[in-house]
Amino acid sequence: MIHGTFSTAGAALIAFALASPAAPQSKAWPQPYLIEDVRLSDASDARPVSLLLRHGRIAQVMDDPRPAITGVWKIDGAGRLVVPAFIDAFANSGVETPAPEPEPDAPVSVRSDVRIDMREANRKGIQPSFRVADSLVREDKDVEKHRKSGFGAVLYAPTGQLLSGQSALVTTREAPLRDALHAEAVFAHAKWRASGDGYPSTPMGYMAQLRQFFLDAAYQELRRERYEQGKPDPRPPVDADLAAASPLLSGERLLVCEANTLGAMQRWLSLAREFDLAIGFSGGNEAWRMVDAVAEADLPVFMTLDWGDEVDDPNAEEEEDAEEGEGEAADDEPEASEEEADAEEPSEPESGDEVSADEEEEADADSVFEYEEPLGIREDRRRLWEEKRDSTLRLAEAGVRFAFGTAEKSPSELLGNVRDLVEAGLDRETALNALTHGAASMLGVGERLGRIQPGYDATLALWTKHPLEEKAKVAVLFVDGFPYEFDVEETGAPDEGVDAGGEWSMKSEGAGEGPDSFTLVLEMEDDGSVSGTIVAEGEEDADEVDLEGHVSGTTLTLEGTADYEGFAIEMKVSVTLDGDEFEGQLSYRSEWFDSEASVTGSRKSKPEGQR
Repeated sequence: MIHGTFSTAGAALIAFALASPAAPQSKAWPQPYLIEDVRLSDASDARPVSLLLRHGRIAQVMDDPRPAITGVWKIDGAGRLVVPAFIDAFANSGVETPAPEPEPDAPVSVRSDVRIDMREANRKGIQPSFRVADSLVREDKDVEKHRKSGFGAVLYAPTGQLLSGQSALVTTREAPLRDALHAEAVFAHAKWRASGDGYPSTPMGYMAQLRQFFLDAAYQELRRERYEQGKPDPRPPVDADLAAASPLLSGERLLVCEANTLGAMQRWLSLAREFDLAIGFSGGNEAWRMVDAVAEADLPVFMTLDWGDEVDDPNAEEEEDAEEGEGEAADDEPEASEEEADAEEPSEPESGDEVSADEEEEADADSVFEYEEPLGIREDRRRLWEEKRDSTLRLAEAGVRFAFGTAEKSPSELLGNVRDLVEAGLDRETALNALTHGAASMLGVGERLGRIQPGYDATLALWTKHPLEEKAKVAVLFVDGFPYEFDVEETGAPDEGVDAGGEWSMKSEGAGEGPDSFTLVLEMEDDGSVSGTIVAEGEEDADEVDLEGHVSGTTLTLEGTADYEGFAIEMKVSVTLDGDEFEGQLSYRSEWFDSEASVTGSRKSKPEGQR
């Protein structure tokens, strides 16, 4: 709860502005805040402290949980755990990487009989001068998803080309890009791919293309030096891509190479050794296969945890049975007497007895053959999946520096995968460091982000419990000193048999001039979490709005944010499920108005496998 010591009128205006995390923040200067009664550790004996935030930075960490300080806005931390906001160290979603101009030079002359020259610049897949900071357009709903999962900064990286361009580090503050931008050119990024037809299109061609480009870049630097020294060489061309390669050749800028296979990582490492490049890897599914080389060269790895769907363990049931049977004596159960044994034996039908048609049909159904892959194949698939999942564990054991990134997944998926790694054996504090100060250090901002210390940016989060524990939630997130509050009301499990999944038709009454018919498409997980979309029926060019929520008992709650002509409109659906029907309330909220309507709904189709 945020409260203040200023005038009543001022407090009312600030409270209104902060009531909705999606409300625009027009001020570029954050207010001073005192966060009272928080803990820096989840240890049982951790002492409560308070944090004073000024000018968007942490001014003081005080042992007194409720110091007598006036002239600041106060937040009651209620004993919650405060940790640095997470950093998404490698994200591709939302980044539009253009295709490079393949031939930026003049074509070869065809006037002579014999063509002895070739084009000087064949640049398919090559654009190291492209900067995400110059073209990034952030979607409010995507930034909000990062904030809800505790992320305070995102490294937006280009992808899809041999040399894709330069990444930008942007905070998750709701502000124009110029205010949210933390670092405009962090890394150069590369991938073993080049869009378009023609040469190059194979790994051998990609390697030749990159080698030629780096040779051209080195020659360009030599020509520039000779021209500046007045030596008899023509003036070199002004070429942005060759100029962008200069800090790569000097080792001043890290080249982050996307690679999930051993072969791709080895090719990048070979190229780096030839041209003395400073490189790191993103992806990292098979980084464990060359963990010694990675550790020896001190290469950073940005793990995207893209394991695919979990493969069932074919031996899990046998292992579970073995564990249950341990310690049980074979003679624990008494032997049945001969009379009991005779009574339990099924009697064979006597001659003349007839077997009913239903019994014959049931017997035929039970005898239907279902193909099952050989055990060895199923075991091998499980082994390969576990190797990808456990790659991070092997890097941690070898002391390799690593951080986590979403790539094209959602931030909640990434956080869930990190929690799975902790359950699989990754040290919890090591995992937390890879999301906070470890990531900040790898991105070159370790003196500004990733720690709760005076002088660091006020980019931090208050959690209901340790963020790597299941069902931990962010109560308040500060980004650059600006607060965002979230609903952390505990939700129960859905009642047995209740499933909100499927396609629903919803009608509303009392919504004024707004739409009154909607289609909802929802998916529900076993824990009751729900995600999906809502779209107005009968509206031309109606946009789908993403929804997230939960089923507790028979109560379904969904929330989403719609964009209407540049204005954010928050939608909330709260209904009671009754089989294939529901009824409840739909509310709208924006900067300018609040409205509410009664709704009823019926399910048009059910999830696959549900009767």
